[in-house]
Amino acid sequence: MSDAKSSGRAADGSAGDADYGVIGANYSDYRRPDPRIAQGVWASLGDAASVLNVGAGAGSYEPRDRRVTAVEPSESMRRQRPQSLPRRSTLWPSRCHSRTTPSMLR
Repeated sequence: MSDAKSSGRAADGSAGDADYGVIGANYSDYRRPDPRIAQGVWASLGDAASVLNVGAGAGSYEPRDRRVTAVEPSESMRRQRPQSLPRRSTLWPSRCHSRTTPSMLR
């Protein structure tokens, strides 16, 4: 069994029952943010100055007016993030682990 499969992850890092290396190849070409969901996200953030976006995907609902740390295990989804989203505060782990280590937060 490959390391990816033995870890419960697809080859591109996808976790769970979805292999975004396959189904997410052109995700950002077809998936558009739903304004109703976006409104709920913004309302939930309140006056938070920073956001930890776990499972960030292509960044569809990522606020542009706050400091964001995006964590996305799927290489396919990371490649589709718009260039306009900050890159310096984004974690691109080659493998996401079930627990966060201090080195991942630096």
